[in-house]
Amino acid sequence: MSQNDSLLQALTDLCGTALERTRTTEATALGAGALADLGAGLWDRAWLERTLSRAARPTATVKPRLCSHARTAVRAAWHSVLERSLAAGQPDDEPQ
Repeated sequence: MSQNDSLLQALTDLCGTALERTRTTEATALGAGALADLGAGLWDRAWLERTLSRAARPTATVKPRLCSHARTAVRAAWHSVLERSLAAGQPDDEPQ
């Protein structure tokens, strides 16, 4: 997911904040494994922090392209579609 340029751009546009991409595409798995190793006493905490900080260095920054007015409009449209989708999945109140 983090390597998908279109998805990252959409996220930054909708959130209005820049996102940093790291070279580590599986950061969640790396963090979970590091915590397990630390808990098991396999690695020294300082060494683990240095190693993880190197893996987490940003390699690129994706910045939002939408202005705040456009972002508000896109988010409003998304909420409208979401509401209609949720309503379409609901059973009718009265049986026919």
